[in-house]
Amino acid sequence: MGRKYLGGSGSALTVWISLAASTVLVFYGYDQGVFGNVLVGEDFLRTMGNPNATVQGTLTSVYNLGCFGGALSTLYTGDRLGRPRTILFGSSVIALGAIIQTACYSRGQMFAGRVIAGLGTGMNTATAGVWQSETSKMRSRGKLVIIQMANCITGFCLSNWLTLGFSFCKGSVAWRFPLAFQCFFTLLIWLMCPFLPDSPRLLMRKGKYEEALEVLAALEGHGATVDSPSVRAQYDIIKDVLDKEHAQTYTWWQLLTGRGPSGVVRRMILGAWMQAMNQISGINVTSYFQTYIFIHAINLSELLARILAAAGSVDYLIFSFLAWFVIERYGRRRVMMTSAAACCTCWTIITIALGLSETGKGDAYKLGALATTFFFVFFASFGMGVLGVPWLYPTEINHISFRGKGASLAMATNWIMNYVSLPSSVGATFLEGADDSRVSHASFSFKWRLADLTTRQMVAQVTPPGIANLGYKFWIIWAVLCFSFIPTTYFFYPETSNRTLEDIDRYFAEHRNSEFPPLVYRRHDEFKGDAEDTDEACPNTVFVFRDKVATQLKRPEIWEKMDEEIARRAEEQKIRNGEMDTVEGDYKGEEKVIYIEK
Repeated sequence: MGRKYLGGSGSALTVWISLAASTVLVFYGYDQGVFGNVLVGEDFLRTMGNPNATVQGTLTSVYNLGCFGGALSTLYTGDRLGRPRTILFGSSVIALGAIIQTACYSRGQMFAGRVIAGLGTGMNTATAGVWQSETSKMRSRGKLVIIQMANCITGFCLSNWLTLGFSFCKGSVAWRFPLAFQCFFTLLIWLMCPFLPDSPRLLMRKGKYEEALEVLAALEGHGATVDSPSVRAQYDIIKDVLDKEHAQTYTWWQLLTGRGPSGVVRRMILGAWMQAMNQISGINVTSYFQTYIFIHAINLSELLARILAAAGSVDYLIFSFLAWFVIERYGRRRVMMTSAAACCTCWTIITIALGLSETGKGDAYKLGALATTFFFVFFASFGMGVLGVPWLYPTEINHISFRGKGASLAMATNWIMNYVSLPSSVGATFLEGADDSRVSHASFSFKWRLADLTTRQMVAQVTPPGIANLGYKFWIIWAVLCFSFIPTTYFFYPETSNRTLEDIDRYFAEHRNSEFPPLVYRRHDEFKGDAEDTDEACPNTVFVFRDKVATQLKRPEIWEKMDEEIARRAEEQKIRNGEMDTVEGDYKGEEKVIYIEK
């Protein structure tokens, strides 16, 4: 069994899947950073016919539009192709786009290459997290998806330093090589994904039960086979949830009005809005305005400002990896709220420092240094929670039959908030009115970053005019938005840490619209087998903060008992079918029938 999947089983197989999924995110992070850096080169601009700010902005923003389309495409293709094949296809599409960009000699070719690369990136980002989540154990699922996002920053950091190094090269190699380097990631993905298994949950949904059993056995490791009790228990629990959800049929109207299986629409909204919080936190403004702060507040040279900006990405990278140590220990809710509070504090201090400097009530240099310091602290605070939790949550919260689609919609939300329909004129107008006495001719890259910013990020559409018109008060916006994440998470978002994916389905099954009877899940102090079809003890509310089952960090005991009951029933059924001679021992204590993911 182990040799089938790159010779790995158990933890080794999980590592292989994690490496493949993380490579996808390194790829994504690299793509996010590389184009804005190569676009400031003189040879690149000359090759593109010296485009104005509007054209430059459009060159950048069409990538995000392609990503949006690619993410939406997985609504149809994701489950049909499966997780590894979707990633293989998406990576190949990115490589095609990279080749076109590398070899191009006209704007039209560059536009085409950007859109094509975006399509592939959208497919990959909508798939990698779900694949990782559906093949991971309960206690490591959060850590592994968080590491994916940390590796996204690895790619972003790599693009900053690589393009910085090649900026000293003369001629087209300064921009063609960084763009061509994208193909290296496609090669790595093709060396791994064809030999790795699909999600066992997706396989079972498609009726491929034997293959799903093989994958579950391989993921279990320790010599487990398809007949091992622990593997059979996992299989029975997943199938139990699927069978209950498929026992009734629903119209699209019922799904859209929240009356379908296990709150499908509510869960999709929770995942999509979590991604939205990631985007409106101010991280995009911070990323692109580091150079602005260094040049304008501290009067550093452009080269030193760019080096410090690259160093900022290293700070970002380090703290994004540190999220590994807190995501399971403290849970999604607590990590998200704490990180949001820290981000809010950083924006508040930045506002005060820049406000005092702007009004002449302090030493401008020292206040600028203080603001810069807290931009670095913001990177650390964001990387510890608001970065990773919004990417993790949609891969867990969505219904088993809609997990791929829910993740696709969440990523589409991310990408549509990155795209702006009429941004370039805003950025160009701002640049025309910029105070050139404060910006040297050598800092053209800073000017580009303002135009680029207005096109790449929806929140940045208001950044240049916001700074021009509001001054230091502009930064209060991000403090308020980050603060809003705290009550939003506290009131509306259930905890997903220390839960199996099937536990999450059970929770929402208990909180369905009362027009349709609950399946068989009841919230009682003691599990009582099949529940009656009544609405008692199944509150229909979107608020979770008073629900201990929804918010506690420890896995609710009721779900452990339900797993034991499902395992007991499965073995009793085998006895009735003549597949077993007897039922041995106490089900509560026997390892062979307990399904608790470690």
